[in-house]
Parts: sequence; structure tokens; C-alpha cells
Amino acid sequence: MIERIIVTGEQDHRHYLLHEELAHSWEKFSVDLNGKISGIVNRHILEFKLNFQRGNKEIEIIGKRQFDSHYSSPLDKHFAINTSSKIEVHKIKSQNEKWEIKKKDKFDLISRLFQTTKPLLYDKHYSISSSVQLNERWIMPLELFEYLKNEVEIRTIAFKDEVFKIEYDNLLDTNKTLEILDVILKKYSA
Repeated sequence: MIERIIVTGEQDHRHYLLHEELAHSWEKFSVDLNGKISGIVNRHILEFKLNFQRGNKEIEIIGKRQFDSHYSSPLDKHFAINTSSKIEVHKIKSQNEKWEIKKKDKFDLISRLFQTTKPLLYDKHYSISSSVQLNERWIMPLELFEYLKNEVEIRTIAFKDEVFKIEYDNLLDTNKTLEILDVILKKYSA
């Protein structure tokens, strides 16, 4: 279960009520999947980790939604909110042992010196890295990439040590997470 860490008087605050609603939906999702969920929820943060089995694959989902006071003005009614989701699927077999697709950043040039890094063929805002030359159309077909980044921006898609990982810059809802899992498992199940 997600632990409620509430300061007196916060249980009626709109931010806590929203986090509580999200926490409840993820706890229900965990029960439906016979999973194990842990984390914390209060007015400022919802953070959880969910583990469950899907077929012969081990799935781990980590989600976070946090109000960030560093980037919020006390005079402003709006708060900066940091959100993220990470989905890991364990025991995936692949011919390519290690690769990563990520948003381009200032470190791409440096990483090109140590491994094979190049712009992703069908989206120049992302780069693909590997220690060996890859057939990117095989590891990440255009249709799959477009589907995975349809709703929100992808931070990273990676494969290493039989673990497929995808990170988003948003907290996904349970329905979208299940859809994404089905697509990933269809492509990478063996």
C-alpha cells in the first residue's frame, strides 16, 4: 500500500485530494494485477513503485508527481509540478544486448566519442546509442516509436541486461500504462 504521510489539516487540501485520488487508482490497479505497491502520498508528493507479473515477465512501474517550490513563486497560484513515469519489463530477450534512445542533449557529442551515437532515423530530436552498430528499424520500428511517444514526450527508451525500460516526462494513468505494456510485450516477447 501507499503510505499516507499527512500533516494535520492537509487532508482537505486540493493538492492532497488529487494525490490521494491518483494513489487510490494505482492501488486498485495493483490489486487488479495481483501486484505489490509501495510509496508515499501527501500534499506535496505522490511517489510509488509497483511490481507484478505479466505472463513470464516481471514488470516494475515507478511513478512520481511532486510540487516543486523552487520554481514556484509564493505570489503565484500555480505551482511547478514535476512528474515522471518509468516502466521496466524484465526478462526480455533481444539480439542486441544494449541500446538507448533518448532526447538529444548537450552530452550527445561527448557520448559519440565513446560509443556509437547518432540521430534517430525518424525523429531528429532523439538520438540512439549503442556500443555496436544497430538496425534501429528492427529494435524500434517507426510505428512503435510513434505510439510510445503519442501522448507525452519520452525521456528514454533503453534495453540492457534483459530489461526494457521506458521513461516519460509525465505520470501516466493506469489505462495508458496497460496499453503501453501490451504493445511492448507484443513486440519484445519471445
